[in-house]
Amino acid sequence: MGGEVVADAAMRRLCWFLAGHLSRLLESEEREFVLGDLSETCASPRQALCQICGLAVRRQAAFWMRLRSWAVLAVLVLPTATLLRIGSSIVADNSAIYLWLYTNYWNWMLVENPGYRYDLLRYICIFGACYAALFSLSWTVRVVLGFVSKRATPVQALLFTVILFGLRESSRTREIAGNAAVFAHGANRIFHALAENGAVQIPLLETFWAARYGHVVDRFGIPWAVNCERSG
Repeated sequence: MGGEVVADAAMRRLCWFLAGHLSRLLESEEREFVLGDLSETCASPRQALCQICGLAVRRQAAFWMRLRSWAVLAVLVLPTATLLRIGSSIVADNSAIYLWLYTNYWNWMLVENPGYRYDLLRYICIFGACYAALFSLSWTVRVVLGFVSKRATPVQALLFTVILFGLRESSRTREIAGNAAVFAHGANRIFHALAENGAVQIPLLETFWAARYGHVVDRFGIPWAVNCERSG
């Protein structure tokens, strides 16, 4: 008996919760009027949920009968969602390998290497700018979408999310860039290990013929030339 009471109370709270969120699909004045009317008539949570759901569906159906809604979908939502999907996929695929390398093989001693510092700062600036651009574009689309078609914003946002996260572009064409990052990071670690208690003659830096090149004499007086070829 007690379990049934608890389950019924939980169901009532869930119905009111869903009804409150579905009512956001209505205009503010209409939403206040509908919620007030349901409160005055002492409607049950299930009845309130069904009435608000039916009203929201009718309002959305009437709104999507207009040409403007489909124009916003074709001109704004679909192109920007596709652009963000491709852009975020490229940025994520290219930044993941660097994030993994620097977090799993971080060593403060490597920061003493000029080439390592240069790479670290360059990647922070490049990927920071890319993520900032993606965030700015998505935020701008949200603002414009709410301004152009406020009533259809929930449906447009749902379609935008499905396109953005529902499809995934293959990353096979970007495997070379990831391999280059691994090789360059490995060259930095090898060069630093050889230079410990030794002498650096040519710092490990990017050159026109190699991704990394440097010359070092180790602690035993043996000279080493570290050359990391460019991929591709």
